[in-house]
Amino acid sequence: MKKNRYLRQIPLLGEEGQRKLKNSKVAIVGVGGLGTNVSQILVLMGVGRVLLVDHDKVSESNLNRQVLFMEKDIGKPKVAVAKERLEELNPETNIEVVQEKVYNDNIDNILRSYRIIVDCLDNWYSRKILDSYIWRKGKVLVHGAVNGFYGQVTTIKKGITTCLSCLFPEPGKKEFIPAIGPAVTLVASIQVMEVAKIITNIGTPLYNRIAVVDSLEPSISVIGVKPLDCGLCSS
Repeated sequence: MKKNRYLRQIPLLGEEGQRKLKNSKVAIVGVGGLGTNVSQILVLMGVGRVLLVDHDKVSESNLNRQVLFMEKDIGKPKVAVAKERLEELNPETNIEVVQEKVYNDNIDNILRSYRIIVDCLDNWYSRKILDSYIWRKGKVLVHGAVNGFYGQVTTIKKGITTCLSCLFPEPGKKEFIPAIGPAVTLVASIQVMEVAKIITNIGTPLYNRIAVVDSLEPSISVIGVKPLDCGLCSS
């Protein structure tokens, strides 16, 4: 571990905390606006192994908020481009990629060896598959979502919190969700802090709480939530 590289954060995390980051593994599902921001910050912080999962290719409409991509990358697989950029940012981090969409029949093969999973998806169909999987396997899910100028973050862990389906049982269905870069970056930053808290045991994760981000105000409000009997939690 190159201590000088992390000189500004070691006073906050401690050397032991920095070693925990280096020895940790984090999976990021969705390499779009949230996923590129989350992966970039995690890699710069010194997380030892990062898995990127996304089936999509770079498009021009991605470039306003997906910070790892450039115009020359249009048409290329997102995970391949992201891997190359992230390895340039920090050669100490091992970047793994899976160019697939998550389904019930492949999710365990993809995420089996990862305990901490960051939800950077842009659709609730895939989110519910991810939610059900982490609940069955006892993993930790750091959920984030953005809609326009607003966003939300919460952390899900069986035995401590409700499941994601309890919090958002019938989310609205939209084919096109607007998103602006500053709101995406704010939400991604909070997601990364959740991951850092879980790994290093600093602070209190957003268990049974939702951080609601308003980038226009600007404000971050934290609201408490209570478990509901959705059928998944009680199973």
